[in-house]
Amino acid sequence: MAEAGNAVRAVRGVGRVLPLRVACLEEATASALALRWTGYRALWRHGVATDPVRLHAWIEVDGHPVGESDDITDYTPFEEPYE
Repeated sequence: MAEAGNAVRAVRGVGRVLPLRVACLEEATASALALRWTGYRALWRHGVATDPVRLHAWIEVDGHPVGESDDITDYTPFEEPYE
């Protein structure tokens, strides 16, 4: 879990200085890839919340979202995670 948190923080830090759009989709994908390349596993998840409708992507380790606020529970994942 610590490695996943470090990966998310690093990706978000780099994203702040890039002259590109970096949102949850890019952050979750980059974090999951970075972890995989270094030998760690994290699940890439995406889901939807209602009222208002919004989409979000994140990574999970052992069923726990990494680097997310408490409102992550508002999101219903689109699929069950696969190992």
